[in-house]
Amino acid sequence: MAGRPHVAVVDLVTSVGGVQQVMALLLPRLQPRFEVSVVDPYRNPEYARLLADAGVEQVILGGAPERRFVGGSGKAGRALALARRAPWLAATGLRLRGWVRARRPDVVWFNQLPGASFFPAFLPAAAPAIVWQAHGFSAAREI
Repeated sequence: MAGRPHVAVVDLVTSVGGVQQVMALLLPRLQPRFEVSVVDPYRNPEYARLLADAGVEQVILGGAPERRFVGGSGKAGRALALARRAPWLAATGLRLRGWVRARRPDVVWFNQLPGASFFPAFLPAAAPAIVWQAHGFSAAREI
């Protein structure tokens, strides 16, 4: 059905859990009114199966980094681990930028804090609306 707004969900999935189960139930229900694409930079096979069963378009931006979790001990250890992942993060961010320029979604929905922390910086200057959703976090104030 032409003319539906396009929602692109960017989801860094290292393992499939409750959040991904909820998304696999929610996203197909949006499809009558929206064109839905799930952008999966990690190419998680479990998530791919879950989305295929849901009938949601999957966009793969390459493969997972050598090490899926940043990890590290303390701030210095995490900073070093993040620096080692910088080439993968930058390459994936550039692939996301190219995909957004080509497909021109109306909304880019970052479904996890890690993706929302880094990838919006790679969106084109004329970026679409951005939605940021964090799961499993609580805040004393509204963000």
